[in-house]
Amino acid sequence: MAKNDKLDNWLSMSDVVSQTGLSQRTVYRMVTEGRLTQGQRRIPGRRPLSVFDPSEVAEIVASTSKPRPIRHQGAHPDETTPAAQGPDSDTAGAPLPPSELSFKLYLTEEEAIRYTGFGRAHLRAYGKGRMIGPHGTRVYRRVDLEKL
Repeated sequence: MAKNDKLDNWLSMSDVVSQTGLSQRTVYRMVTEGRLTQGQRRIPGRRPLSVFDPSEVAEIVASTSKPRPIRHQGAHPDETTPAAQGPDSDTAGAPLPPSELSFKLYLTEEEAIRYTGFGRAHLRAYGKGRMIGPHGTRVYRRVDLEKL
């Protein structure tokens, strides 16, 4: 059996990205760290295709935590959802309690990150932060953050 035949069942980059939810850059970083094996599948008349070991990709999928949706304040689950019909449905449908951030008019940068879920770079690029906080720190109006 030729070496190229062993790589026929290996996964392409697009398959790895869709299965794991990771970016291409992260996949290549894992190859560099030795957590993922990369091979080159030869295709006549084209550049070799980067392929990855499917068993190692399966291990990454199993070890990667899946994102969970965040319930916003006042959100009520649909009555047809399994979570609303389960044995502990009294806590499943309860709205989140209001946080201390929902009452503040101005938020510091750290509070704005927790309130919106955006990163610092996104807030600085698209938020209307003002350098009027204590010791010249950046603060954001909550109404401006809600428009993002």
